[in-house]
Amino acid sequence: MTDFGRMRTLIRQEERYRWAVEKQMAKTNRMTSNITQTGRTGGNRIGSRVEDGAIVLASLQDEYKEIRDELDAAQKELRESIARIRNAKLRLEKTCLRMRYLQGMSVRQIALSLNYTEDYLHRKVRDAEALIIRIQRAQEEKTTRQARSDIS
Repeated sequence: MTDFGRMRTLIRQEERYRWAVEKQMAKTNRMTSNITQTGRTGGNRIGSRVEDGAIVLASLQDEYKEIRDELDAAQKELRESIARIRNAKLRLEKTCLRMRYLQGMSVRQIALSLNYTEDYLHRKVRDAEALIIRIQRAQEEKTTRQARSDIS
């Protein structure tokens, strides 16, 4: 079942960690460019800063990968549920879900790009989330009934 609150948290964390990794990568690259032409680092201090920077970068990359993997799995599940919506009247809801949870846009950004009010789109997103949860529950019930009938 899609946890929309968790997805919103992951989207925010993914963006923060992506920027942190890029910032640390730039910082690490700046440190390594301090090597002189003879290949000396100018002392142990620079070398340890480079090592420390590399350790921090590796740690950030690991955290980012965990967040990205969890977010990818949640987005895949949501894509499958959105694909089950066939009603043409729900096109705006589907668009809002895609923009909000698959592209990581805020409701304010969606409102600006689609030329709707934020309040209206908040309602549409909330309705779409409820619809997705109903679809997923129905799918789970169907799977459970099939499993029970296979056992019998």
